Amino acid sequence: MSSTLPTSIPPVEGDGLAAGARLGAYLIEGLLGEGAMGRVYLARHEQLGRHVALKVLREELLSVRRLVQRFMQEGRIVNQIDHEHIVEVYDFVHEHDPERVYCVMEFLRGETLAQRLATRGVSLESLHSMARQLASALGAAHAVGVVHRDLKPENIFLVSREGRDDWVKVLDFGIAKSVPWAGEVNLVESQAGGLLGTPRYMAPEQVAGLDVDGRTDVYALGTVLYESLAGRPPFEAEPFGQLASDIINHRPPPLPATTARGERVPPELDALVMSCLAKRASERPEMTQFLREEESLLARPLRRPRRPRLGLGAASLLAAGVLTFEPAAPPRAAPPVTPVTVTVSSQPAGALVWRVDTGQPLGRTPFQVALPRSDAGVALAFELPGFVRQEHTVVADQPRQLEATLEANPKRSPLKRRVTHALLDPY
Repeated sequence: MSSTLPTSIPPVEGDGLAAGARLGAYLIEGLLGEGAMGRVYLARHEQLGRHVALKVLREELLSVRRLVQRFMQEGRIVNQIDHEHIVEVYDFVHEHDPERVYCVMEFLRGETLAQRLATRGVSLESLHSMARQLASALGAAHAVGVVHRDLKPENIFLVSREGRDDWVKVLDFGIAKSVPWAGEVNLVESQAGGLLGTPRYMAPEQVAGLDVDGRTDVYALGTVLYESLAGRPPFEAEPFGQLASDIINHRPPPLPATTARGERVPPELDALVMSCLAKRASERPEMTQFLREEESLLARPLRRPRRPRLGLGAASLLAAGVLTFEPAAPPRAAPPVTPVTVTVSSQPAGALVWRVDTGQPLGRTPFQVALPRSDAGVALAFELPGFVRQEHTVVADQPRQLEATLEANPKRSPLKRRVTHALLDPY
């Protein structure tokens, strides 16, 4: 989707709702996408004028109770997660005469990661930012015992926010699964032994039809990062039998030395991605560990590129005195910048803190960070699952202490809780 409302929407065919049709308080404006179980429409609230996405279960499936429950379970699952990198759901409705089952969701303006990779790719800076956001969202899901099972570039939506165009929304928890250690009522229909997901992004245990846990999502995250760096996923064989064999038995091909944009792939990032693609789930990092490794990687200084060497012809001309270079003036020494120590804490502790202007993670509270002395304020964001995200500005003109008191995210009504959903890939 573009950054504005679409000017041309595909016509509705078959038994779909036509533009101008009314569904509850909403007027249908066009079809955004469809899948095996449902269609997603662009709609507008008649009184408020707000655009939303309506996901409507296909009429022929209304009589299949199991599918109706699966359609509605997505909202219950992600409402339990309640994370800012998840699309909001405003309502779930089961109407009669005529019978309709649909959910009302936030309409996203932006594009999927798949679309971005196909057009201009992503920079290393943007990739680090997206990896952190994805790990945060999936880690929150794992904390309540939910495994996504279908993470892929089509299910990662990018919107513009806070001056960046890589704000992540994880989409489509339609085939998510609760795992035994959730400690709560199982909200998801059991799919033991079932093969659900997108094959190229499946972990070995998933393509084998075995039990899955959070480390299955870690493998998918590694595959997404691998594709973002290499321009292709690690395994692409056809048919499915060969693909499954490759995923289970073969090591991923080495990552290239540079990305499609010409940036050098740091060895530490290479190692982190490959650790996510370990064949055995026990050898992969958990999502919280991945996030710590990513933060540690970003905290390291970037290596300077090597100077290009002269070719033999240029070297010969230089030796003969034909080719000369004016000596460069020595660079002026920059005035020393005295760092200032800022002690950062939160109540409760354990919040992830990063700079709003650069997206750089600084650590988890409590910690100390050295910031360049400056009279300008630095905005820091605090994020902790289950609590409202906060931003605080600190002026690093002298050693300071910054403490944030986080507010618990109140339980919302079922009509106004967050949910992740694929607007372009319903099921």
